[in-house]
Amino acid sequence: MIVTIDLNFYLHLAQVAIGVVTIFFGRRLYWLWIGFIAFLLGERIVSFALFRSTDLVRFSLAAAVGLLFALLAVRLRRHVLTLGGFLSAGALGIVVMGRFVPVAPRLLALTVLLGAGLAGAIFVWRNHDLGTIILSAVSGTLAGMAIVRVLVGSNQVVEAVSFVIIAGLGIWFQVRQWRRELVPAEAEGAGDVAPNI
Repeated sequence: MIVTIDLNFYLHLAQVAIGVVTIFFGRRLYWLWIGFIAFLLGERIVSFALFRSTDLVRFSLAAAVGLLFALLAVRLRRHVLTLGGFLSAGALGIVVMGRFVPVAPRLLALTVLLGAGLAGAIFVWRNHDLGTIILSAVSGTLAGMAIVRVLVGSNQVVEAVSFVIIAGLGIWFQVRQWRRELVPAEAEGAGDVAPNI
């Protein structure tokens, strides 16, 4: 008897689970958010570059890329957060463009990726707490939308409303956490000291 493991099924499960955690704890677990975004990007690049390789090879290489970026995020916090902002905003731009232009020219896709990514990178660089909160909630929601699609089908209106509600809840939850951390610091007279992210 041969037992086959559907790696894609477990990959989607893990993607949704990490997406949900990122929605609500992306600022606190910023390294997970960065590693997750790098993993998703690495998986796309490896799939494109090594399209004849097995699922296990693609997963392993993408996991190595994600782990590398997660470790870099711990050491080079602000710079890698800025890269995470670029990747998250760029991915969001590509997804939104795909809804309106299903078959986009490569130049348009590259322009959207670079434009949205640059805006996200600048936002996170200038406001690393708020930028991380918003973009981690948004990218986590993008990853978790697989569940919504299973539940509602291909209804784009319901999908868009669900996206806004889920990302909004994540942003609200993370902002509440952030404000709770700021209150004790202000009570102790810490002034404008930014919380650890």
